[in-house]
Amino acid sequence: MKPYISILLLAVLAFSCKPDPKIPKWDVEALTPLVSTRMDIGDILADSNLTIDPDGLVSIVYQNRLATILPNEIIKPLDASFANIIKLEDINLGSPTINDAISLGYLSKSGTPVGQFIIYNNGKTTIIPPFNTTNKKTFTVDATNIFQNITLVSGEITVKLYNDLPLVLTDIEYNLKNKVSGTTLAQKTIDTLKPQETYSETFALNGMTIEGELSATLAKLGTPGSGQDSMLIDTSRKIFITVSLDNLVPSSATAIFPDQILANDTADTEIETGSAQLTSVNVKSGSIYLNATSTIEDQISLDYSVPGATKNGVPFAIIENVPPAPAGATSSKNSTVDISGYNIDLTGRPSYTNIYNTFHTILLGKIDSTGNLISLSLQDSVLIETGISALTADEGYGYLGKDTSLAEDVNEVSLFGNLQNSSIDLEEVKLKLEFVNRIGAPIDIQIDRLSSSNATTPQGINQGNSTDLAWNGLGTVSTIPAATLSALNLPIASSLEIDLDKSNSNLDELVEANPNFFSTSVTSYLNGPTNAPDYNQFIFSKYGIDTYLNLEIPMHFSATDIHISDSMAFDYFSLDKDGQLQQGVLKLISKNHFPLGGSVEIYLVNDMGVRLGILSTSDRILPGETNSAGKTISEVQSILNFPLNAEQVANLKKTTRIVMDVHLETPSPTEKVKLYHTDYLDMTLSGDLTIRTK
Repeated sequence: MKPYISILLLAVLAFSCKPDPKIPKWDVEALTPLVSTRMDIGDILADSNLTIDPDGLVSIVYQNRLATILPNEIIKPLDASFANIIKLEDINLGSPTINDAISLGYLSKSGTPVGQFIIYNNGKTTIIPPFNTTNKKTFTVDATNIFQNITLVSGEITVKLYNDLPLVLTDIEYNLKNKVSGTTLAQKTIDTLKPQETYSETFALNGMTIEGELSATLAKLGTPGSGQDSMLIDTSRKIFITVSLDNLVPSSATAIFPDQILANDTADTEIETGSAQLTSVNVKSGSIYLNATSTIEDQISLDYSVPGATKNGVPFAIIENVPPAPAGATSSKNSTVDISGYNIDLTGRPSYTNIYNTFHTILLGKIDSTGNLISLSLQDSVLIETGISALTADEGYGYLGKDTSLAEDVNEVSLFGNLQNSSIDLEEVKLKLEFVNRIGAPIDIQIDRLSSSNATTPQGINQGNSTDLAWNGLGTVSTIPAATLSALNLPIASSLEIDLDKSNSNLDELVEANPNFFSTSVTSYLNGPTNAPDYNQFIFSKYGIDTYLNLEIPMHFSATDIHISDSMAFDYFSLDKDGQLQQGVLKLISKNHFPLGGSVEIYLVNDMGVRLGILSTSDRILPGETNSAGKTISEVQSILNFPLNAEQVANLKKTTRIVMDVHLETPSPTEKVKLYHTDYLDMTLSGDLTIRTK
C-alpha cells in the first residue's frame, strides 16, 4: 500500500474592476484532487501466509505446531544414601607373633654335673646321661614394636614349642605372664616332646589385658638322655618358642595398626523407570557425595566409585583421605562431585546378566598405617555416609517400555487477516496433519479431537462458537516409525502425514468459522506396536512428538464484509490557506481490479488521533470485470459522492489524517471469485468546492 497525497495548485482568478461597496465578495468553484491510495492483496491477507501459483492465484498457506508431547522425565529423580559405620571391633589388629628360642647350651648352664658334662663335650659324640633343669629359665617376649597393651573382649594366644634337640624332653612346665602386672596368660605342663616334634596349644584371652612385654618362664624340663646310643653334642641346638595372638576383638588398644581394609562394600542402586528397561542414561543433573567422620588417630583412605559411570572414558570416583583424629576429638572429610554429563551403565555388576535400571557403587575404606602407636577404644569409629542427590537424566537408552501420554493444547491462529470477521464460503481447503517423532521407539498416535473456535481468549473457548472436526479417522490409531540416531548422536526424525479436505471431513467448516484458536487432543502410545523389548531404543528429554497443522486455502471463495482501511496525511490549509470553504462535495474515484465490490466510509481524524466525524455515502464501489472462472480481467471505475454540510466542513478544517474504511464483498453470496496477486483497488479523493476569495 502506497498512499500518496496530490495537492494541485488552486488557480485563483483575479479581476480588475472599480471599487463597488455594494459587491462585498466573489465565489470561486474548484474541483481539486486531495488524497490518493492503492490497496492490494497485502491489505486483505498477511503477506507472510501467502503463496502464488503459476497462474497468479493467491493461496493462504499456514503452518502451526498444534501439540508437543515431551517426556516428562526419563527416570524419577533419584536420591539415595548409604551409611557405613566402622567400629574398633571391625578393625583388624593383625596376628602379632613373637618368636624366641632356648639353646641346649643355655639349659646346661645350671651348674649340675650333667650340665658341665654337656658343655665340656660340645662337638663330641658320646652318650648323654639323663638330667633335669634345677632352676627356672625366664626370658622376655618383647612385642612393644607392635603394641603396648590390648584389652580384649575376646581373643586367643597360641604357644608353640618345637624341639630341635636330639633328645626327648619330658615334664616341660612353662607359663606366660604380663611382665608388669604378672597376670598369667598361659600355663601348661607337657609330658613328652620328641625331637623334631612341635607342641601347640591355644588359650582363650577373653576379658584379659595383654602387655607389650611378656615374661615366658620354663619352670622345669627333663630328659631321659640318649640311653645306650652315642650322639653328637651340639649346644647350639634349640627349643624354639612361638607366641601368637589371634582373633583379637579389643575393647581398647594402644598399638601400631597395620595397613588394612576397613570396608569393601558393593551396593546396587535401582532407578525408577516405570515399565522401561534401560541399559544406560546420560545424567542431566545431580551429584554424588561422601561424608566421613573419624575418631581414629590414624589416616583413613576412602575410595567411592561408580564403575559404570564414565565421562570422556574416565570412570567416576571420589578419593579422599580422612586425617588422623586428635586425641579425644574427631576429624572429618566432606566431598560432593557434580555428575552432570556422566553416562551411567544400568546393567548392574559385571557378573550380572539380564539386569536393567541398576548401577552399582563400591566403597573402599582402609587404614594407611603411619607406623605410630595409636590408642583406640570401643567407642572409636569411622562414620561414612555416601549417596546420590537429585539425579536426573536427559538421555535414556534401552527398551523404553509402554507408556500413554495425552496432549491437550490450544493454539492461537490468524488465518485470514482482514477477512477475519467476514462470512466466508471456500471452494477448497486442504489440511495435512504431520506427526514428527524424535523418540527412538515406534509411537501409536490417536487424534481424539480437533476443533476451531472464534472465542477472543483461550479461556472463552468453551463459551465461544466452536466447530469440531468430523472425520472418520478420529479415535483411530496410526503408527509413527521410530526415530534413528545420527553419527553425532542426534535424533533423525520419522514422520507420519494424514491428509484432510472437504471430501473426507468438514474441514471447510472449521476454517470458514474464522477461528482465533485451534484446540487439539492427541493421545500417544509409546511402543504401541512393540511386542518384545527392543534394547536399541533411545529417548532424549528435549525431543518428543510434534503435531503440525499444514493448511492450504486457495482464495477461490465467496465472502461478505471484507474490511480493509488506509490512513493518509491531510493538510487542509495547503488547499484553502485562508479557510474560506463554504460548501462542496468530496468525490471518491475508484478504479477496482478486485472481483469484489463494496462501500466506503471516510473518517476525519485530528492530530491527537481523535475521530472528528464520518463521511458516508450510499454510492458503492463496483467490482472488477471477471471472466467465467471468477478471475478479474479488467478494472472498473466508480465515483462515490460525499456531500459536505457546515459541521463537516468545520471538521475538515481540523483534520490532519483521512482514513478510507472499505467493506468489500463478492457480487453474490453464492458466486465464488478468485483473488490474484495482481488485483488492486485505486482510490482518489477530490473536492468539488466553493471558496470565498474576499
